[in-house]
Amino acid sequence: MLTAVFAATLSAALACGTLGTTARADDFRLHTFERVQLTDTYYSEGIASGDIDGDGNADVVYGPHWYAGPDFKQRHEI
Repeated sequence: MLTAVFAATLSAALACGTLGTTARADDFRLHTFERVQLTDTYYSEGIASGDIDGDGNADVVYGPHWYAGPDFKQRHEI
């Protein structure tokens, strides 16, 4: 039984390509973000983003409003 479990684990690791690979610090990239509070009102835990007004900047949709990027200060009702 132990041999079957080992064989299954080994084949899964080989299939994923995890054996024999090492990660270096150069392989990783630190992503940063800035938190911007849109409103004091809670509508939901989700948002959506896209270029709603066609100006080339990402806009944010939250609740019944969308906020024009890149500063998200101008609020528009949907």
